[in-house]
Amino acid sequence: MQIDVRKLEQLTASLPIRFLDDRVRQSIIIADCEPIYFSSAVEEGSENLPGGGCGENMRSAYSHPDKPYEPLITALFYLIKEQLPNLQMMDVGALWGHTSLVAATIFGKSTIHLFEMNPITTEVLKKNVKFNEHLKAKFDVQNVVLSDIDVTTNVTFKHYTARYGKGKGGSNLSPIKILRENFKSWLKRTFQHDGRGDYITSQMRVRSLDNYCHEKNFVTNLIKIDVEGSQYAVLEGARQVLSQHPSVVLVEFDTADSANNIGKSNRDVLQLMQSMGYRCIWGDHRSRNVHLRQIDTSSKVDIEVNSLAIFY
Repeated sequence: MQIDVRKLEQLTASLPIRFLDDRVRQSIIIADCEPIYFSSAVEEGSENLPGGGCGENMRSAYSHPDKPYEPLITALFYLIKEQLPNLQMMDVGALWGHTSLVAATIFGKSTIHLFEMNPITTEVLKKNVKFNEHLKAKFDVQNVVLSDIDVTTNVTFKHYTARYGKGKGGSNLSPIKILRENFKSWLKRTFQHDGRGDYITSQMRVRSLDNYCHEKNFVTNLIKIDVEGSQYAVLEGARQVLSQHPSVVLVEFDTADSANNIGKSNRDVLQLMQSMGYRCIWGDHRSRNVHLRQIDTSSKVDIEVNSLAIFY
C-alpha cells in the first residue's frame, strides 16, 4: 500500500462533501459518488442512544452542510480506492455506520462487517444499512463486543460505555453506582426532564477478530477501530489477522479519560503495531486543514489526544 501524505492532505482540504438534513432522512453526498442515507425519524430519539439518537448525533457532527465529519477518513478512502478494488472491510465500533457507508459509496463493490457493541444502537444501525441497499456493498451487522478474549459474559452498556470481565472492558462499575445513576435518570424522567440514559446489563458474546475471521472465513484488507479506549485489546485479538493478511488499519486514538479506557496508552498501540511491521501516519481526522506526520515509537510528538492513526 502506498499513501501519498501530501496528496492526502490536499484531498482532505478540498474533497466535495455535503450534508443534507431532513427530519425523516439525512443524506451525505461525496464528490461523484452515490448518496448515503441515515435515519433521522423523530420517534427514534432516545436518551439511551448516544447523542439522543442518530438524527441528532449526525446533525451535531455536521454542524454546517459543507463542514464534514472526519474528512481525513473520507479523503483516505478516496485516495486508496484504486489500490483496493475489492474492499473487504471490518468496522469495529460502527455506531450509526458512517464510516462503513462512506467506504461503500466510494469503493463501490465491497464486503463490510460492522461491529456495534450497544444493542440499542445496533437496531438503528441496521435501519441505516437497509436505507442504503442501493449501494453495491454486502453488509453484515454484528452486535458483539470485540476484544482479545472469546467468552459469553454479562456486559453493562450505556451509550459508548461497555463494562465486562472484572475490568477487562475498562474500570469496573459498582452495582451501587449503576443503581445511583439509573435512579437519577428515573427522577429526571418522572419530572419531565431528559434523562441521562440507563445502564443496561445483558449477556453477550465477547469475541476476538482472529476467531471471528476464522469462523467466517473472512480475509480483510481494511480495518477501522473506534472503541473509546479499548483499541489495544481489539488489536491484541487480531494479531493473527494482521500478521497473515496485512491491511490498512485506522485506529482512533483517545484521551486517558475515554469511556472504555483499559490502561493502555496510544503509544502502547503504536508500539504494538510497529512490532508487527506496520508504519503509521498520524494527525487530526476532524479538521479539513490537517497536518499529517509519519511517526514511530521514537517520535517526540504528543499523541495522547483524540486523533487518527493510519497503519499500513
